[in-house]
Amino acid sequence: MRLSFSNPWYKSTWNFSDVAATEDHFRGMLTADEASPDNLCLQTQIARTLGLRNRFDEAHAALDNVDAVVMQLATTVDAIEVKVRSHLERGRVYRSSQRAAEARPHFLAATDLAVSAQLDELAVDAMHMVALVFDDPTESLAWSEKALALALTSEDPAARNWDASLANNIGWTYHDAGDFDQAMVYFRTALAARERLGDPKPIHVGKWMIARTHRSLHQHAEALAILHVLDDAGNEDGYVSEELAENYEALNQHDTARPYFHRAWTKLKDDSAVDAPRLQRLQTLSQA
Repeated sequence: MRLSFSNPWYKSTWNFSDVAATEDHFRGMLTADEASPDNLCLQTQIARTLGLRNRFDEAHAALDNVDAVVMQLATTVDAIEVKVRSHLERGRVYRSSQRAAEARPHFLAATDLAVSAQLDELAVDAMHMVALVFDDPTESLAWSEKALALALTSEDPAARNWDASLANNIGWTYHDAGDFDQAMVYFRTALAARERLGDPKPIHVGKWMIARTHRSLHQHAEALAILHVLDDAGNEDGYVSEELAENYEALNQHDTARPYFHRAWTKLKDDSAVDAPRLQRLQTLSQA
């Protein structure tokens, strides 16, 4: 069986919470035929596991080996796929080592090759990585929207399934820029995609995103209606508690907001993603 990230079994081999174990698993899948397409694709993923653990020199060495062997492949299609994966992972290694300027040409090369060979999933992945290495938000947004457009029109289910994360990222870009109406459009697109995929946790997050944007639009009743449904589901989500608190606070319903602020602070005080000023606000308003 030809390995492919379009194959759900091969995707499930990746465990981003245990990258070392993933490397070991990939190495165990290697065969004696070093020049086989499967082996070379596996080598690119081994390089990715190394880059994720800041072993950048080893990652580049693994990719150098792939690039040296790729010309031995029997078919152009195989060679292009391996080249795309090599460029993608080379770019990721550079980006992980804070060398975005060196990463960009590899992501662009991966995009061009993948598009030319109609490798849609890899093309979407490459475009989304291009977006991450542009400092100019307008340029970054353009690449994210280009990736989403391909995902939405592709006949490849694996490419199509990028639509949720891409729409979510674009939504946050518009939200951060203060364009809340446009953010809502993309968050609704993301939620529809997540509901299609059927995973409850991303669906929960997608609904939270919409509620958060309702608050930004000062549509507090709409936000609270969504948030209470999420809260009643019993997920023990500090972010939902925080949004409930902030909406009631915005409505000057301080007594109603206070216990939600306390619950949010209790649940989020050890969350590294929540910065100190935000935690201080939660704690202060829980005692006001």
